[in-house]
Amino acid sequence: MADVSGDNRKQEKSKDRVRVLKHNLEGWREVLLPVNSLLMWERPYDPGLLIGAILIVFLSLWYVDPSVLTTFSLLGIVVCVIDYLVPTLSANFFDSEKWTASKERKYEDICKGIVKTWEYFEAFHLTMSHLKENKPKIVVLLKTKLI
Repeated sequence: MADVSGDNRKQEKSKDRVRVLKHNLEGWREVLLPVNSLLMWERPYDPGLLIGAILIVFLSLWYVDPSVLTTFSLLGIVVCVIDYLVPTLSANFFDSEKWTASKERKYEDICKGIVKTWEYFEAFHLTMSHLKENKPKIVVLLKTKLI
């Protein structure tokens, strides 16, 4: 019986996380739908777009040949600018009245997927921490095998 209440608590915690994530990503929701579609390869030309974009990034890095510090600094600047501009510009360009129930379902599915992935990483980290405390020799063997 205790296991059922534990499962209910986990489900409630997941629902709360999804609700909080939906609220936090509110400015990104119009952008997340096409990005998710691209990453899920829903159209036949999506893999080509991804390969082309990755190729352009790596060719640019190869051509410019920045140092590691410069690369990480530029990456941080680009992430900060994108994080500022996307919610600001999406509020101006996208009409909130055109947001439909099907888009809301897709948005919620994306948020559920993000939360589920986060919970898998948390569970893996917890398992590895317990394993490291209780059976360090097995952890050393696993790390040796993975290397």
